[in-house]
Amino acid sequence: MALLTHEIRVWVPGYPLSQRGKGKHRTWYYETIRTAARQKFAQPIDRSPIEIEIVFREPEPGKQRPDVDNIAKEIADSLKGIAYPDDALIPNPT
Repeated sequence: MALLTHEIRVWVPGYPLSQRGKGKHRTWYYETIRTAARQKFAQPIDRSPIEIEIVFREPEPGKQRPDVDNIAKEIADSLKGIAYPDDALIPNPT
């Protein structure tokens, strides 16, 4: 049986924020990801495995770079319920 593959790109403006981020900016980032994803997904993908590739730009000079694992977790959590029913379907977000 052939594997079905689809590539869906979701672009989110701004710099990435990890789960350790706090306050209004973190809420904005989370909701911005969800809004962008809603425009691309009519319904969640319900088959495993799902592969996610995350590409982000470096923070502004002088700002600390967030932990990449925490960025991936924040994005995976944001997409849950929109792109897929559960982020357990993603073996290794990268």
